[in-house]
Amino acid sequence: ALGPASIGFDSLLYICYFLAIATTNQLGTAIANNDEEEQQKITSNNLGVGIVVGLSVMGLIYGQGHQIMKFLVGADNVNLIPSALSYAQIRCSTVLASLFLMVTQAASFSYLDTATPVIAVLTATLINCIGDYILCIVCNFGIKGAAFATALGQLVAGLVMLVRMRKSLTKGNKPMITFPAPKELIKLVKLAGPILFLIVGELACHMIMTKRVTTFSVLDLAAHSVLLRIYIFFGIFGESLSQTVQSFFPRLLPNKDDEISVKIAEKKKSLNKIFRSKLWNLSFPIGLLGSVLAFIACAYKGNFFVSDPQVLSGLKVAAPFMGSVLMLNPYNMMSDGLAMSQRQFTSI
Repeated sequence: ALGPASIGFDSLLYICYFLAIATTNQLGTAIANNDEEEQQKITSNNLGVGIVVGLSVMGLIYGQGHQIMKFLVGADNVNLIPSALSYAQIRCSTVLASLFLMVTQAASFSYLDTATPVIAVLTATLINCIGDYILCIVCNFGIKGAAFATALGQLVAGLVMLVRMRKSLTKGNKPMITFPAPKELIKLVKLAGPILFLIVGELACHMIMTKRVTTFSVLDLAAHSVLLRIYIFFGIFGESLSQTVQSFFPRLLPNKDDEISVKIAEKKKSLNKIFRSKLWNLSFPIGLLGSVLAFIACAYKGNFFVSDPQVLSGLKVAAPFMGSVLMLNPYNMMSDGLAMSQRQFTSI
C-alpha cells in the first residue's frame, strides 16, 4: 500500500513544483534588474498562490482520494485502498507547509543562500528518521506511522524556512503572504502554465507505468516502487544542476540597464559562454556519480530497501537501464534549466 500511496501523493505534490520553478525564474529576472521591491512582491505573492494550490490538493485528496487510490492500486489489489488512502490523507494534512517549503527554498536559492534550505532539510530528515523509528518500529503503527513522521518533518521544515525568511519578506511592514493582483496573476500563469504542462507530462508517464505494473503482481509493484524511488533520489543530482542554472544564469543575461553600457553587456556575454562551458564539464562527473551509485543500489544493495528475493531479482535486471538513464539525466536537466532561465519553453 505504501508504494501506490506515496507515488500518488508525491506525484500530486510534484505537480505543484511548477510554483517553485516559476519563483526561481521570476526572482532571477528581478534580481538581475536589481528590483528589490519586485523580489519581495514575487515571493509573497507566490506564497499566497501556494495556499490556494495547497487547499486544492487537500480538496482533491479528501474528496476524490478513494478513486485516485483505486486507480493506482488496480482492480486486483482493492484491499490496499484503505491503507493507501490513510497514508495520503495524513500526508495531505501538511501540504501547505510543503508548498511554503518549495517557494521559500526557491527564493533562497535565487538569493544564493544555500545554508537555510540545508538547515531545513536536515531538520526534516532528522525528525522523519526519529519519527519512523518511534512510530513504525517501537509503536508498530505501520504505514500510518510513516505518514505521520514524513508529514511532521515537512511541517517543521516549512516553518523553519518561513521563520528564517521572515525579515526579508516583511521589509517596510509589508505582509509576509499576499495574493497577486490580476495582472501579476496573468504573468504567473503565462510563465507557470508551460512548466506545469511539462511536469504533468512527465508524471503521466510515471502514472501510466505504475498503472501497467498493477496488472502484474504485488511483487512487481513493489519492485517498480523501489526503482522509481531510486530514480527520483539520484535524479536529484541533475535537479540540483538545473536549480543552479536557474539561480545563476539570469544574472548573465542582458537586462534593461545593460543598454547604457556596452562594456557590461560584452562582459556578460563572455561570462555567459564560460558558464555554459563549465556546466557541460560538470554534467559528466555528476552523471557518472549518480549512474554508478544507482547501479550499485539496484544490483547489490537492494536488500537495503526490500528483502524478498523476487523483488531483488527485478532490481538487478533493471540496474543497467537505471545507470544509463541517470548518466544522461544531468545533461537533460542542465539544458532544461538553461531553457527555463531564458523562458524558451517551446524547445523543452
